[in-house]
Amino acid sequence: MGTFPRRDKDGFDEDGIHKVTGTKFDESGYDIRGYDRAGFNIDGIHQRTRTRFSLSGFDKQGYDKTKFNIYGIYKDTGTPYDSDGYDRYGYNELGYDKNGYNEEGYNKDGYHTSGYNREGYNKEGYNKEGYNKEGYNTSGYDKEGFDKEGYNREGFDCDGYDKNGWNISLRNLPWEQLVSLKRPSNFYDLRQRKKELSFNFMNKPKHWVGTYYSKSHYPNQFTSDELTQTIIRNKHETNGNTPAQYISKLMHEYLTDNDLGSFDCIIPVANHKQNFEQISGAVSIGQELSKLLKIECLSNALEKTLDIRARNIPESQKREFWNNNDLYVFSGIHDIQDKKILLVDDVITHDYTISQCIYQLGNEGPKDITVLCAGRTMK
Repeated sequence: MGTFPRRDKDGFDEDGIHKVTGTKFDESGYDIRGYDRAGFNIDGIHQRTRTRFSLSGFDKQGYDKTKFNIYGIYKDTGTPYDSDGYDRYGYNELGYDKNGYNEEGYNKDGYHTSGYNREGYNKEGYNKEGYNKEGYNTSGYDKEGFDKEGYNREGFDCDGYDKNGWNISLRNLPWEQLVSLKRPSNFYDLRQRKKELSFNFMNKPKHWVGTYYSKSHYPNQFTSDELTQTIIRNKHETNGNTPAQYISKLMHEYLTDNDLGSFDCIIPVANHKQNFEQISGAVSIGQELSKLLKIECLSNALEKTLDIRARNIPESQKREFWNNNDLYVFSGIHDIQDKKILLVDDVITHDYTISQCIYQLGNEGPKDITVLCAGRTMK
């Protein structure tokens, strides 16, 4: 009489074969230890990992921890995208992740996670070295340390000249050597741009209170004319001088009588720095006139580059000297943009000084420039 294999209460024999299916799995798909073919028990715990996920990272239903199956279908939506619209790799239909970057690391605007676009520039337009497409850094200087106009942080070009055509050695030369000395081309280019910006100011009528008589041409009037002698005294007397007070009153009356309007500030033709403490000439007149007009006098808005008296330059050399030298420049100390300026000088003769002062100031964007002098030289 044959013997039958012993089976447990679930129908598995000693070899783990089920009596009904004839395999290691019963009708429900579990083996003798209670695990299905994928290695999960009825509670969804994997026999090897002791978690709800197998070694390959999928649960009993075939979904990984992100709820995507092996085919990339999301459990809750039945589509390749989760509830937020992202696939198993974290990208939406347009190909961007939750931070807005595609597989290559670029966002919709074309910038990489590093902050630079494919050309190597950030949103501000600068590369990793800190230079823009034109080759300048955030301060406006190229790798050699020069700005777009060719000047370094100290204000000098590669040849050592500043925007007004000066270097330290030139400022120490006598005017005789400067008359025909040519400057770099960008000096003349910048001067031309200044003149173009100041065209309307340059062509306005210039005003003067009275006549100034030169000693060489009109010796008698020079000694007898009150205004002429007052102007002469004012060139030498300093702080709180009576000549400047007298001249400023005449100017104030002229402005009132000719209804020349209101001004934001007075800018006098400057003395040289070496004589800055000597409040004389146009500076003293401007300061006295400012008290009468109750407006500010910007005594240092203009700077005289050489300590010379331009009237001492021979007539035959004057034009060439002024063509090659900016004797007066804007100091940069004050903001005069949109200001109505009253430009003051003591004597106007050939207009060289006033013209230079106008285009130096006009380059800074004032609203208006009105010229008023104490005297006009009798020709």
